[in-house]
Amino acid sequence: MKKSLKLGIGITSLLLGVMLISSCTATFCSTVETARMMYAGEPGVSQYVTQEEAQNTTTSGLVSVEQVFADNSDLYRVVSKDENGGFTNSQMLTSIISSAKQNGIYVPTDDYFKKMDTKFLELAISIYNNEVAESTPTTAVRTKEVDGEITYLPVSTSDITSVETNTLLKNYGYLKFYGTDELLWVNYEVMDASVKQEIGIENSATTDFMNLYTSTMTQNFANSRSCIATITGEYGSYGENGEPILIQEKTWKYAWGRGPIEGLLVYPVAYLLDTLTMSFGGVDQNGWIQLAALFVVTIIIRTVLLLATFWSTIGQQKMQALQPEIAKIQAKYPNANTNQSERMRMSQETSMLYKKNKVRPFVSLLVMIIQFPIFIGVWGAISGAAVLSTGTLLNLQMSTSLSTAFFNFSEGWATNIYGFWTAIIIFIIMAATQFVSMKLPQWLNAKKNKKIQRLTKNPTQDQQNKTMKIVSWVMLIMIIVMGVTLPAAMAIYWIFGAIYSIIQTLIIQLLVMPKLMEREKRKKQNR
Repeated sequence: MKKSLKLGIGITSLLLGVMLISSCTATFCSTVETARMMYAGEPGVSQYVTQEEAQNTTTSGLVSVEQVFADNSDLYRVVSKDENGGFTNSQMLTSIISSAKQNGIYVPTDDYFKKMDTKFLELAISIYNNEVAESTPTTAVRTKEVDGEITYLPVSTSDITSVETNTLLKNYGYLKFYGTDELLWVNYEVMDASVKQEIGIENSATTDFMNLYTSTMTQNFANSRSCIATITGEYGSYGENGEPILIQEKTWKYAWGRGPIEGLLVYPVAYLLDTLTMSFGGVDQNGWIQLAALFVVTIIIRTVLLLATFWSTIGQQKMQALQPEIAKIQAKYPNANTNQSERMRMSQETSMLYKKNKVRPFVSLLVMIIQFPIFIGVWGAISGAAVLSTGTLLNLQMSTSLSTAFFNFSEGWATNIYGFWTAIIIFIIMAATQFVSMKLPQWLNAKKNKKIQRLTKNPTQDQQNKTMKIVSWVMLIMIIVMGVTLPAAMAIYWIFGAIYSIIQTLIIQLLVMPKLMEREKRKKQNR
């Protein structure tokens, strides 16, 4: 196998390893927050309305209306279906039912889903009333004012209104997927068993349907990680209606409890993103404030990286400046690729040249050692920042991957309703800026070395040039692939980072290096 091919495979494996490591960063989402995401995505089949609204609803084979509780004459349930028989209030459930039919799995009757909705409404009422009794309700469903003080009142199945029902479910609907001791699905399994006793096993969910339902829901929300917030509030856009959910404040102590990478790298970057967003005016539904915060964070991170690796970067530039002398050494040993003796002598002379000019080639590895964990931290922070999951930038949610937006081509692409064209523009700019930032040093060095005459054909140098080209293209391709699959905010971060890198290269090569080399030259002359 050729060395260039081996190196290409090695770099590819390394980058894939970085992607694997980055995917192992722990999520900051609590079980309750995951349950809230699930409820926003699958709220059930029922829409709750008043008696008057129910009477004005035209019933048909696709729309059914019924009273929810026998002792409450003003709370009704409307269940609507589309022309294909799917529940309009829950596209997620409709998708699961469609998958069940395709796989020959028995689908429960409509009564099963209605009964399940009723059971969870009753559970939400019970939990709320318990909190009222303890004076700790998380939401004001029913209140009264006495002597200027607000008092929370309990509700019951006999007098709860449709408005109160919808308020209650917005805050307690997550109980559908939650349970005790931070476990998912406990309540669902209990209610499923209760409904089976009431309407019969033949009308209820089978084990296969339950397995399909739970696995689909879990898979759909397993990658939802946007739960890092410095202020408790509603963030994100979940479900077909883009509902925000309640995200609790996360502390540094909480982050360290998730792991050392999360505490040392992920949380500080996410905290900075969150704090800057709030200081710039708060979460913007149009995404511009979040974009500004991301820009500042990029500048800070890249500046820290520059300071940490400055002399390593200067060393790399010195190596480039020494290329004419290295080329002369390589020309003396044209058979170094195949002759062990020539290879050793060439290596010795090259090492002496580096030592004489105080260049340490292996110090360049410091850049990679520092950049990889920083990449993991930034990826985890951008994926986890609640502010980036809130609002859209030109109809594109920054916590959504570019690939997801690409797949929405058939749905409203002309009007950019799901950010298709925004994703295309971001992708093009990302690819272009990454290409320029990687090629610019080579272009500048090629221009400097343009007048250097090659004395003889040099296989060693030719091989090195080919290797460098392969390395550059592999890295560029991998970054573009990752930019498409990771959140759109990560692609934007790479755009800002590439622009920073371009400016950095121009300043170092055109301003810093000439002065530094001139100073080195004067030092040699004075010795």
